[in-house]
Amino acid sequence: MIPTTMKWVSIIALCLLLVLLWVSGSNQAALLAGFVVCVGAFVVMLDAFRVRRYIWATTFAVIVLVFNPIIDPIFPQILPRSASAVLYAACIVAFAGSVAYSKTLPRLSIASITETSPRSEAL
Repeated sequence: MIPTTMKWVSIIALCLLLVLLWVSGSNQAALLAGFVVCVGAFVVMLDAFRVRRYIWATTFAVIVLVFNPIIDPIFPQILPRSASAVLYAACIVAFAGSVAYSKTLPRLSIASITETSPRSEAL
């Protein structure tokens, strides 16, 4: 549930970044949206490792590095507008593809020892 929500939030933040790119908005809003994308990509990367989808995990690790505000907060801003638009569009496609093609595994509950109808017999 949380990874899917973060995917949608990141898609919205990337769309906001695309709009800010053409409107020439403030750098603080772009930095905040980039931070949201970084956190969303990190959550999706951890979920991809959990379900053993290593190509998805690698893809989102690259997105985390690109949008990480601690390592290099001005990386997307130093690119030309057309290159930044292509970068944001590629990230939108990656998040949308992960929404469409990756299914999260449900977390299994622990069986109760006081259950009245056990599903297996004791050895």
